[in-house]
Amino acid sequence: MNPTIVTGQQIGLLGGPLFTPFKVLGALAWARQLGGRAVYWLETNDADFAEINHIRFIDAGGRLTRVEWAKKTGGACTGSLPIDASLRPVLESYFDALPATEYTPELRTLALECYQEGRTLGDASEALARALFAGLPLDFFRPDTEAFRAFSKPFLLREADFTPEGEQANCFLRDTRGGPAVRRAIFKKAGRFTTREGEAVDLDRFDLLPNVQTRSVLQDAWFKTHTYIAGPGEVAYLKDMGPQYARHGVAASAVKPRMSAVIVDHRDRRLLERSGQSLGTALALSRSELLKKTLSEAAHFDFDGAEKRLRKIKEEAIASVASLGLETAPVERPLYEGIREVLGRRRATEKKRHGEVLAAAMELSDRLRPGDEPQERVFTLFDFMNRHGGLGLVKVLAEKHSFETALLEFP
Repeated sequence: MNPTIVTGQQIGLLGGPLFTPFKVLGALAWARQLGGRAVYWLETNDADFAEINHIRFIDAGGRLTRVEWAKKTGGACTGSLPIDASLRPVLESYFDALPATEYTPELRTLALECYQEGRTLGDASEALARALFAGLPLDFFRPDTEAFRAFSKPFLLREADFTPEGEQANCFLRDTRGGPAVRRAIFKKAGRFTTREGEAVDLDRFDLLPNVQTRSVLQDAWFKTHTYIAGPGEVAYLKDMGPQYARHGVAASAVKPRMSAVIVDHRDRRLLERSGQSLGTALALSRSELLKKTLSEAAHFDFDGAEKRLRKIKEEAIASVASLGLETAPVERPLYEGIREVLGRRRATEKKRHGEVLAAAMELSDRLRPGDEPQERVFTLFDFMNRHGGLGLVKVLAEKHSFETALLEFP
């Protein structure tokens, strides 16, 4: 039987951060190497809407920008959320703010066609994923189907029975009594199960959903998974899942860390040249550290060294005042404020003089480490498709990317 390689991620606007397609490409690459099939699990049962309701990107002016779908969900599973008229302006504002390229119209059309009003977010996310990975040997799976819920229930009822008194169960209640499916935490109290609000519930009367402690068990039971392509957080918690697997008699899949890379293009290389920094430095330093280093080098003035020397002079002066038996506070504060003032004036002068160099460093940091986070955890695939080949970029990445790749360079 051909091995099944699975990866998965919660759904997100425009496919979610770049690491999601990296996970999918990893599943495809590993399946190809083992002669198996790749499966993309679109996690539609997750309820953390605040984590997926926004898009961060670099706009046409080179600024790190964010647009957000402001919507009250009442804790509903994100896959069951209906798309209303409020999403289209968010997507339009994103495409309006992007640097206009020959690929922008095609990408805008695709997004608006997938995220049609009246669809659920789960349906839209699946439609988009199928379009992005069209032509690649990839199967798609959603856990919000009736068949999978029926398959899951015996496992989750058994898991619930192991819940210690007063603790939260390793499953959720799927509550559809008020509209879209809501994922409710359940607790064991006095031998019964209740919601967080204290409502007693009969688990036999509801569908149940897995939590982080049971999702992978159900995945491996359903697919007989050979290998799961996992992110760093998943790799960590899957190491401790042995008791859950043993409890349900399920064989655990092998776990392989996902692909990871930084995408660099001609704009980034130009900014590196303007700022006078190396790629390694730009990736290693926070935004504030990079700006401080860039300014010091451009100004040929050692701000850190000057500050240390001035602090030493201040400490020596305070010590001299104290040795005379005098009060130091009236002297210490003016010295401290004076040091801040003289250094601040010099920084302001140098920033004005070297504004273009600092602007290059700021944009560089925003492009490579946006918000001091890894690039792949912030930007979507759309940002890079807009610059490099439109929908054709996915197949290019499938050819260029590997588990050993750390840097993906484009012209």
